[in-house]
Order: sequence, then structure tokens, then C-alpha cells
Amino acid sequence: MIARRALLGSAGLALAFQMARDARRVEASPSGDRLIQEPWFLQSFLDLPEDLATAAAAGKRLAVVWELSGCPLCHAMHRDSLSDAVAASWLRTRFDWVQLDIVGAREVTFPDGTRLSEKAQAIRVGVEGTPAIQVFGAGAREIGRLTGYPGPERFLAIFRRFAETV
Repeated sequence: MIARRALLGSAGLALAFQMARDARRVEASPSGDRLIQEPWFLQSFLDLPEDLATAAAAGKRLAVVWELSGCPLCHAMHRDSLSDAVAASWLRTRFDWVQLDIVGAREVTFPDGTRLSEKAQAIRVGVEGTPAIQVFGAGAREIGRLTGYPGPERFLAIFRRFAETV
């Protein structure tokens, strides 16, 4: 009985710690939805040509991550890859990240100059699920896209390939 209480107590403590960690990183987006935001994501004016130029000047690529509040794969991506210290360090030194809401109403200027709401942009560029990440290189060209979350090892392998793409 004591062992069971100790086990339940430590499991409960671990769950409480995980919930507290997640609660700190969940913030309301400007569209009013609750998206998990990493502290190293850009606080963008949603002028992606400007963000792309800033990334290029720093020798980085621009990653546009499309998410949806309550998306279980988005949550897994944040939990397993984006909040992992080693993975996050590697990702943020090679990519600048802008987070968009697939059903959001904020106006976004895309690298090709098109200015529409997040939702309209998602439809226009063919984002059909979340998470979806578009990676842009020089010349405002989309060099890669990842739809879904394949798990931490494959996620990093895909981003290694995006970092090397010319």
C-alpha cells in the first residue's frame, strides 16, 4: 500500500510538473486561440519578406509553422522536438521561426508579396493539416515543406536536409 502511494505520488508529481511546463509555454495568440509558443519564435509583424531578409542576413532559413489550437500533433512537436534543449538549439541557429494559425484572422504578407489573412494564406498555399512547416530559402522560394509530425528523430533529419538545400 505504501509503495503504491509512493508510485502514485511520484506519477502525480511528474504529471503536475509536465502540466506546469506546458502551461508556461501556452499563450494566447493575437487571433485569440491558444497556441503553444516557444520563446525563441520570432515576434513577427507578419511581413514574411522582411523576416526572410532578416533570416538570410543571419545565414538562416525562414520556417513558417502552421498550427491549430488543440492539435495533438502540434503538441507532440513542441513537447518532443521544439522544447528539447539540444534540438531547439540546433533548429534556432539555422532557422528563424514564424508561427501562424491555420484558421487565424491576422493579416500576413507572404514572401511572394500576397497579403491575406492567415486562413486565406493557408488555403492559397495548400496547407491542409497541422502542423505544417514551410521552409523558405533565397529568393523567397519554398525549398521544403513538412506536413504532420513524424517524431523527433525524423523531424530533425528532415530539417537537416532543409538546412543543406541550395
